[in-house]
Amino acid sequence: MKKLCRILLPAVLICLLIMLACSRSKPGNEPESTETQMEPETVSEIETTAARTSPNGVELLPERTLVDPEGDLLVLVNRFYCVREDYVPELERAVAGYEEYLQPEAARAYSSMYFDARSSGVELYPCSGYRSYEHQKKNYEEKIAEYAEQGYTREECEALAANSIMPPGSSEHTLGLAMDIGWVSADFENGAAYEWLCAHAWEYGFILRYPSDKADITGVKYEPWHWRYVGVDNAFAISRSGLCLEEFLSSADG
Repeated sequence: MKKLCRILLPAVLICLLIMLACSRSKPGNEPESTETQMEPETVSEIETTAARTSPNGVELLPERTLVDPEGDLLVLVNRFYCVREDYVPELERAVAGYEEYLQPEAARAYSSMYFDARSSGVELYPCSGYRSYEHQKKNYEEKIAEYAEQGYTREECEALAANSIMPPGSSEHTLGLAMDIGWVSADFENGAAYEWLCAHAWEYGFILRYPSDKADITGVKYEPWHWRYVGVDNAFAISRSGLCLEEFLSSADG
C-alpha cells in the first residue's frame, strides 16, 4: 500500500499543477489594470481646446464666451470672455473737471484716491476710464490695420492686436471699472504716481491689472498705468496673494 502511495502521489501533484496552469491562461481571468485609461473622446476634447496657431506661428484668438457683468466687481473679461455689444453700465464722473467716467462705486473710490494722493503731492491724472463698445472697436481696428500693413492675415492681425488692445467687448474699460492713470507708457512705473499706487491703491479697491510677470496668464503685456476697481476687500486679498485676477478667480473656484 505504501508503495502504491509513493507511485500515485507524484502523479496527483503533477495533475494539480497542470490544472492550475491552464486556469491561469484562460481568457477573461487576467487581473484588471489599476491604471486609469484615457478614453479616445477625452483625447479629442483636449486637442480641440488647444490653442490654434497660424502657419506664421501666431497664436490665434479662441472663441469668446459672453458674461453678464451686472453687479459683479470681479467679472472677468479678456480674450476668452466678453460682454454683449449693447452693454452700457451706469456711469458717474470720476473726478470733477475731467471727462472720464466709471461705474458710480468705482468713480467715488477713484475720486477719494485722487484727492488723497494729491494731498500727498502726487497727481493721479485720470487718462482714460469708460470706453463704449464702438470706441474700443475703433481702437482695435486701428491696431489691426497696423499689422495688416506688415502682411499678416486678418486672423493673425486680430490676435497680435489683442496683445495691446483688447477686442471690443473684452476690455475692462467697457465695464466702467478700469482707469488708465497718468500716461500710457512703460516709464510710468518710474514716477511717483506709480509708487504711490502700488502702496495705496488697494485701500481704495484698485489693483494693478496687468503686472509684468503675469503677461502669459492675462494675455496682455505689462501696463503699469491700467488699474482695475474690484472693491476694497477683494483688492486687499488679491494684492496680498500676489496673484493676477485670472489666478485669483481660479483659486477661489477651488
